[in-house]
Amino acid sequence: FTALPLSLGSMLVTQGLVSKGIFSANPRFGAFPKMAIAGVLGYAVGKVSYIGECQKKFQKIGIVPCG
Repeated sequence: FTALPLSLGSMLVTQGLVSKGIFSANPRFGAFPKMAIAGVLGYAVGKVSYIGECQKKFQKIGIVPCG
């Protein structure tokens, strides 16, 4: 549940930084490439941060993960 908010938040922050001129916009595509990268990274960080909680839920129902 943390992946989507982190993804959207990182995209909004990146858009704000491009608007203020801290990050430069791509001449052809504008802020979209930087926002897309920020969204993917935010989503990945959100998924990785949830791994421990997911493992606990599986162990609680009796499924032991491999490794």
